[in-house]
Amino acid sequence: MKFPKTQDIIVSVVEEGDACANIIELLSNPNEELQVVSIMFSIALLPFFGNMLADRLCKRRGQPQALLKELLETTAPTEKQAVSVSFLAKLPHENLTLNLALLNSVPLVLRKLDQVQRSGARMSKYGNIYLEGLVGILVRFTSTLHDNQFLVLARTFSFTTVFTELLMNTFSDEIQKLSANGLENLSSKTVTLSKPPQIKKLKFKKFYLQKCFSFDQRNLEITPPCPVHKGACSSQETFCLVEAKAVEKLLTCFDHHNIQVVEAALSAICTLLDDGINLDRSKLLMEGDVDSTSEISQDRFLRATLINVLHYGNGDIRLMAEKILRHLV
Repeated sequence: MKFPKTQDIIVSVVEEGDACANIIELLSNPNEELQVVSIMFSIALLPFFGNMLADRLCKRRGQPQALLKELLETTAPTEKQAVSVSFLAKLPHENLTLNLALLNSVPLVLRKLDQVQRSGARMSKYGNIYLEGLVGILVRFTSTLHDNQFLVLARTFSFTTVFTELLMNTFSDEIQKLSANGLENLSSKTVTLSKPPQIKKLKFKKFYLQKCFSFDQRNLEITPPCPVHKGACSSQETFCLVEAKAVEKLLTCFDHHNIQVVEAALSAICTLLDDGINLDRSKLLMEGDVDSTSEISQDRFLRATLINVLHYGNGDIRLMAEKILRHLV
């Protein structure tokens, strides 16, 4: 699969013989070595048969969950564990059936993620691949936020905070890129989730009771709306990047040596330029205030990075860079 000529032959054979079902069946073979090779082969086939492999995996009852069943072990990650989580992370993220099958695995994934980072197991032979796979599994759930179950999931486990913290993981470019991807998916929902606070008039009885019992008026104060999204925002409930203090951390990724990390960070920040955003109050575009750590719009390095992306980035990212530069003029 590493060579174009033989790759074409293998893909053709798999397609003609509908071999995806047989490959998925091998994932539960008693021979662990055969399992590992089958998973690695499946990963190599993902660019060509991603959705088909995801569908076949879900048709085998309990198979997606079975790939995670050994994560409870506290030892350094094995090759099988590493390739298993990597496979689940790289399957098409928008596959709702697969995401639903993995829904209950989130507490386990978060626990293992924290455990590996704290124990230093990331420095083991398969530690980095394992961590990247765990983060990738979390990111896949942010691709189906249109389903309320995943919206609740992201809120319950504070995904915005999780990805903001992971963004500073300098041991892996892939983890930084994935974290920015997750923040982009979450932030794209903020505009619709951020609602103006509703101020209800007190009925006469409630007003009378307040006067009689001297209720603390401070409890009745309405939290000021987010200056960017113009509604009630929070890191946990509306996935607001401003409230999560994620903007500054995303900007630090702009000087990264890996262009994919830069593009992912830029894509996440561009969600603050979507329709419905108050561009004049966006922390990306302001010239600095008491809450800002720097005068972002006057940052020469930022402009140089955007111009570089404008010249060398792919189609979509070039449009994003152009959009930001237009507002920074």
